[in-house]
Amino acid sequence: MTQHGFTEKIKLEDQLEIMNGIIRSRRKSDFDTFLRRMTRAQVFVNLLPGSYDPSDFPQETTEKRVFVLFVCGKEQREKVKKICAGFSSKCYAIPDNIDPRSEYLGKIITQADEITKIIKNTLNYQAKIMRAAATYFMKWKKMNQKYGLILKILNRFSLDDSTHCLNIECWITEDEVNNIRNTITTNGFEIFEFEIESMNTWRLRALIS
Repeated sequence: MTQHGFTEKIKLEDQLEIMNGIIRSRRKSDFDTFLRRMTRAQVFVNLLPGSYDPSDFPQETTEKRVFVLFVCGKEQREKVKKICAGFSSKCYAIPDNIDPRSEYLGKIITQADEITKIIKNTLNYQAKIMRAAATYFMKWKKMNQKYGLILKILNRFSLDDSTHCLNIECWITEDEVNNIRNTITTNGFEIFEFEIESMNTWRLRALIS
């Protein structure tokens, strides 16, 4: 009886496996309780807080926990996988032996360093672009306002397809007639017609250059 029990114990230890993953912190209590009940307390659960700076992941608003599960047997492992999937937790395969595990850790550290460099270079490039944009911001703002005013004025014109002229009616004083005439001619337009229709009402027709 003792010999049989000892043999069974060694067999169970040989089948011991480790499962790792991430779960939301607000569901850790339910996850722990459900695992113990469904596996009849045959799974050891260890939940650890994630060791990362939340400011590095502003898009990640949910706090998460890292879990380590010690599972015995293939059947138990499949059951635990289904439970993890039900709680929307991500599982990661970790090698059991120390040498493959060290190699796997080295790859993760290398990838993390590369990602850190990429993020740093991206932030530096972003800061450079923002500084350049800030330098020309006022210039672009004035140009935008200028084009906005030009379009606003052009919207008041009507196009005569037969004579290829822009027609506009405006109310001005006689003192401003010459100023407007000079402004139009100096900006690449040829005045086709500039006549008075009534008191202080002038009709302007300019050729499109």
